[in-house]
Amino acid sequence: MAKHVCKRAILDKFIDENPNLTRSQVISANKNLGVHQATLYRWYERKLQTDNTARFIGTGRPIKIATKSNIRRIKNFFNQRSGRSQTKCAGKVGCHQTYVGRILKKYTMS
Repeated sequence: MAKHVCKRAILDKFIDENPNLTRSQVISANKNLGVHQATLYRWYERKLQTDNTARFIGTGRPIKIATKSNIRRIKNFFNQRSGRSQTKCAGKVGCHQTYVGRILKKYTMS
């Protein structure tokens, strides 16, 4: 589940139930959601433009290193093999050793 889905839904519902309130009134009434004021303003503007505060699929930073093929290469490099070096694997894939460790931790733990 995305990070602030519930909070966005609360703001959506509040805006739908109170269409006569101004932007600043909506924001001040929802400050207790626990997100920054600038985020609330951004969600409010998105609600006005698209009638939804949800995040669009595909937004965000594009994947450069942790692509499916690189993840497969890293998994195969360490598959059933002890004593392999994360630094050497990082050199082959073209990233930093700590990033190889993160990929292993995220995608190989069962």
